[in-house]
Order: sequence, then C-alpha cells, then structure tokens
Amino acid sequence: MRRQRCEGSGSLLGGNHPKIILKGSGGIKKMVEILAVCQIKCNFAAANCGVIPRTLCVTFNI
Repeated sequence: MRRQRCEGSGSLLGGNHPKIILKGSGGIKKMVEILAVCQIKCNFAAANCGVIPRTLCVTFNI
C-alpha cells in the first residue's frame, strides 16, 4: 500500500495528504492556491495521485 499524495517534491504539500493543509492551512486563498497546484500535479501524474487527493483538488479548486 502506498500513501496517496498529490505533489512532486513534498515541500508544497508538506509531504503528505492535502487533508493536512485543509486542516492546518492559513487561509482559503493559500488553500485554493495549493490545491490548484495539486490538481495540476494530479492531472500530470495520475498514477501517483489517488482518488482522495484528486477529489479534494477538484472540489476546492473553485
């Protein structure tokens, strides 16, 4: 079982699930910005991106 994450280097998303950012992020602006990057990474490397992070990316990218 691999941990599903939506990032390349790990620095942008804290090296973990986007959930942690949703929980401890500063504000909505930063959250949307990170998730926008997350969505791009998801679409770019769908193999490394699981269903949960991809859903979060799409849901919060408004």
